[in-house]
Amino acid sequence: MKYILFILLILTVFTLPVRAASTEKQVGVHAYLQFRGTSDLRSEGEFFLRRLKVWVHSTPGFSRHWSFKIQTTFTSLHKEKFFLQDVKLNYRWKRFSLDMGQFVPAFSLQRSQHDYQIAPIERARVVNVLIPDGTLGVRDLGFQLNYGTRKSRFRTQTGVFNGYGIKDYRPHNNGLMIAHRTQWMFSLPSAGKVLLGYSLQYRWAEDLPLYFILPDSVRFTGKDVRTNLFGEWKWHQVDLQAEVIRANLEGQVAYGYYLLCVLSYQRSQWVFSGETYHDLIDNTPDVPMYRLGYNYLLDDNRIRLSLDNRFGIEHHHVSNYRITVQLQFFLSPEGSHTG
Repeated sequence: MKYILFILLILTVFTLPVRAASTEKQVGVHAYLQFRGTSDLRSEGEFFLRRLKVWVHSTPGFSRHWSFKIQTTFTSLHKEKFFLQDVKLNYRWKRFSLDMGQFVPAFSLQRSQHDYQIAPIERARVVNVLIPDGTLGVRDLGFQLNYGTRKSRFRTQTGVFNGYGIKDYRPHNNGLMIAHRTQWMFSLPSAGKVLLGYSLQYRWAEDLPLYFILPDSVRFTGKDVRTNLFGEWKWHQVDLQAEVIRANLEGQVAYGYYLLCVLSYQRSQWVFSGETYHDLIDNTPDVPMYRLGYNYLLDDNRIRLSLDNRFGIEHHHVSNYRITVQLQFFLSPEGSHTG
């Protein structure tokens, strides 16, 4: 059955744009896949589909004020099941807009950057774990008000959500989550562009399993407060980016940060990063991790080959080494409405 659904989904990618043409392109469809091979160069090695992501969205011809987006992902990591990610409506009025439905709450810089555009093949672990719903399905259900100036030199977003992610549905929920992110972008004379910002989250949690933060056997109830600072500097072929995230769970603090450097020249990208994450689980080592990577852009991000080396250093020795090769391939024209 899953293969029939897969074939139908691929057919949809190529047929919907044709139908949309007869309605002044009110609907756009995009899709891409990432196929990986990975090994520790000792005993383990495997190939898998990191993601096949498909999204349908409205175009400017759909409506003056309304827009929508529906996104799904198929991945080996989810035991080859389709995963419904975004179901979002948006209403625009001048510089304001309102998001409604299921989507990623505004928090963190790297989390807002698209999977197919980021230079490292994965986001930093601290981002994956400590964003508001990182271990609860990433997305949540609620409303989010957005405001941005011309050319997005200033942007601020505030949302109210259920607060328990999308892996569980609670008809009688007593929790609540508020997420907020604000950022500024500056152009410096002869020194490129600088982006600075912060994120805040407040949640009254009720019986939440916070995997990779607390032990699996623990369910957290109480105040969950998270803070985030981020910055990025772009100058010619150099891109520097850094973030720090902190989670305060009734006085217990988990935190982490990363520093990322990307050097670009023509079709090549060299990726260097270091990160650390400190959880609240006694028997897990908090070892800093490093990444050395290379991307070759055959057709910008539409066709991209990546080589990634990720490892830790313990007692002056390399540990947890992993080498990964990835092919990224767009099945439709590259778009900007993905996550």
